[in-house]
Amino acid sequence: MSEFSANAMRVMRDIAEASSSPDECKKNIVKHLGKHDTEVFHSQVLVAGYIKPARSKGGIIMTDRNVQEDRYQGTIFLVLSLGPAAFKDDSIAKFHGVNLKVGDWVMAVAGDGIAMDIKGLPCRLYQDTRILMRVKDPSIYY
Repeated sequence: MSEFSANAMRVMRDIAEASSSPDECKKNIVKHLGKHDTEVFHSQVLVAGYIKPARSKGGIIMTDRNVQEDRYQGTIFLVLSLGPAAFKDDSIAKFHGVNLKVGDWVMAVAGDGIAMDIKGLPCRLYQDTRILMRVKDPSIYY
């Protein structure tokens, strides 16, 4: 595993160990990122991947392989930042009043976003039209 991947794995594992619920995951992602000075342009949406708790409700410890799989194939994300034109109607896209805010959980296809790490945390940048839906409880999707 490269140093880059090992750092991301360590960050994800730390957040998974510290989180037993989606609310704790959100809190730990925000705490880890702190101030990151990222300015998103146009109609882009910056998100961080949902990191499942390290232990299942039955007490089973998730392996690094499970954590790594979420990094590449996860479909649930936390909205970190929105560009100024995100979810605004224009001549191409009509959102019919749907709007997102920072802190919302959303679903999107992993491959539709540009993958990056911010402070070791797996993130993606999406065009607003590639966000598929808002979810209330990310733990029920897999």
